[in-house]
Amino acid sequence: MASKEKVTFVRSKEFESIDDELSAALNQLEESNERIVRLLESEPKPVFVEGLMAGGTEDEADSGTESAPE
Repeated sequence: MASKEKVTFVRSKEFESIDDELSAALNQLEESNERIVRLLESEPKPVFVEGLMAGGTEDEADSGTESAPE
């Protein structure tokens, strides 16, 4: 059998710097996601009416028609 050669890994400061930057970016992303969640939670919940399509009127729901977008 062939003898196994040892492999040495060298971690440079550059990798630590990249890791720090990635951690900071992930923290910023998490903070942004939390702000978005708070914003969405502060918005009123949509009200759904049986037979009424999004953006339509109650008259359209009664007639089964939908108006063209303006």
